[in-house]
This record gives sequence, structure tokens and C-alpha cells, in this order.
Amino acid sequence: QAFAFPSVKDDYFAEFIVYLSIKAIANDLSIWSIAKDNDQTLLLIANDYQNSGHSTTISKIRQTRGECELLCDVLDFYLNVNNIHDLEPFDVLLERLTKDPVIKKFSASCGKKTLNGKSIVLSWDVENYTQILLDGKDVTTQISNTLTINSSTTYTLTVINGHKRTTKSITVSSFSSPSIAI
Repeated sequence: QAFAFPSVKDDYFAEFIVYLSIKAIANDLSIWSIAKDNDQTLLLIANDYQNSGHSTTISKIRQTRGECELLCDVLDFYLNVNNIHDLEPFDVLLERLTKDPVIKKFSASCGKKTLNGKSIVLSWDVENYTQILLDGKDVTTQISNTLTINSSTTYTLTVINGHKRTTKSITVSSFSSPSIAI
């Protein structure tokens, strides 16, 4: 068995859980009742981590005042990391989640007009995001999307960061090919 040298990243999650627990209890003292009967944990138990979407404790923490809702978003991020080397300090994640999302560019390859049945490429350049939606469909891992246009359509790009969002729309007009009567 190989020996793994300790890393500063080993404690990122534990530090975060201590911070989250203290903030949650400070914002809502009734949360202390969740932890007072359990000597082995602060607030969260193994089942909370394994089923975070269904955890009543996490749900209650998310509903408290202050930054706890945002801290629960950081918890979601940590719980989705598969490799300890991909962890970041929670203060870095908090800073990233509190920045306003920015749409630097959102455009269609055809400009504002095209022929019916033509493929167009919608492309974007965004910053400070946790999720990108194109007409409500998650396209977070993409920088463009190819579509076939059959009618004039307005496309809306929504960029989300934490609990902040910004949107931008573009309309592409579509027309039929002209026919020439002989």
C-alpha cells in the first residue's frame, strides 16, 4: 500500500464543516438541538452527506439567515468533488459564488437573419458562473450550441452564479428562400 503524504487540502472539508456549523448555530440557535445529542459530529451526520438533497438538517441550515444558504451551495460543491486534489479553500469558493455573473458575448453565427432550415451556431463567452442555461436547457459545459432554425426565434442565455443571475437575448429572423417563377 502506497503512503500518501498529507496535503493542506486534507483539512479543507473539515474546516468548512466547522465554519458552516458555527455560522448556522449563530444564525439560528434552534439548530443546536440537532447536534446536542450527538457527541460524534457537529451538525451533520454521514447520512446528511450521502443524501444531501434529502437532508432535513441541511434544509434547515439552508433556510437560516445570513450566508448559510450560500454556504450550503459550497457544501454541494464539496460533496460533488471526487478527488481531494480538486478541492479549493471554501473562502475561494465563497468569493467565486458571490461575484456577479457576466455575459461578455452572446451571438449567432448568421447575425440576425438566416434562411429557414439552416444551421446556426449560438456562442457565448461568460465569466463568474456556476450554471449556464440556453432557453432553460443546461449548457454549462459548452461554449456554443448548433441549432437548425425554421422560424424567427428569440434565444435567451441565462448565466447563474450562486443566487445571482443575468440574462441576454438575441432574436434571429428566419425567411424562406425566394422562388423565381418562370
